[in-house]
Amino acid sequence: MTTMQKTFGFLSSLALAGALSACIPPGESGQCSSDEDCTGRGTVCELTTSECIPVSKDYSTTAEPSPPLSFSDKAIPFFRGRICSAPDQQVQTGSAVPITFQPCLHPCISSNSYQYHNQYFCNGGSCDGFSVFWAVGSSDNCPEEAWGEFDPAMCSYNLSSNTAIGPITIEGVAIDSLLSYEIPYLSNLDITKIAEYMSLDTATKLSTATDECATKCGSGDGADSCLFGCYAKAVVYNYPRQAERTKLFNIDNTNPVPPSNCSDDPAVCECYEVGF
Repeated sequence: MTTMQKTFGFLSSLALAGALSACIPPGESGQCSSDEDCTGRGTVCELTTSECIPVSKDYSTTAEPSPPLSFSDKAIPFFRGRICSAPDQQVQTGSAVPITFQPCLHPCISSNSYQYHNQYFCNGGSCDGFSVFWAVGSSDNCPEEAWGEFDPAMCSYNLSSNTAIGPITIEGVAIDSLLSYEIPYLSNLDITKIAEYMSLDTATKLSTATDECATKCGSGDGADSCLFGCYAKAVVYNYPRQAERTKLFNIDNTNPVPPSNCSDDPAVCECYEVGF
């Protein structure tokens, strides 16, 4: 069975080999002696039982660590907001999946810029994908609640961005597939690390990459995008997948061609909430 991974971001793309990992620790099935033995997404070793378990995390806030009241040009993760895409999550084979980000920002935050990174990887017709999106914002007096579950009525949706996943292909051939698409939880610290890694030059990315990423990406054409995608995936996979932050797209040749974006005519798209 063919496995394919692709990364997209900042108007560039790269095909990567990859596969979803599974928690198969050494020794007897289900046993571990350290976190390194737990290779499944978002898992750690529970030493009292020697079992790999989901990492414990407070997902009700991104404030890690607690940010200052005032800041400028700060990377802000997509914690809550709206995602708009093809109606009923149905996309014709060979078409890209349109995605419009509409992050919910606290009124204390002023933002007019953003960055994003999209990635997908397939094992046959079963595909997983995610987007890492961050606003760049400033404030002179932001309470800690701005990073948590404040009243949704206070949400500012002044920032909107169009992007797309795909078209979904394996070795250049468009395929029918089921795409499990996620807007993952990331803390303030996580998104700061991702934004800082993005700003590094290729040589520095390579020198600080894990052995796995360095071997996969090399140093030739496309290495920069590959290294960034590998790093971003590793940060995302520190946490288990959350069902409420995931949508399943059906990609089939009998489905209608999706709109190219959800901004020109919002009525042709379907929007859903994330993180509420």
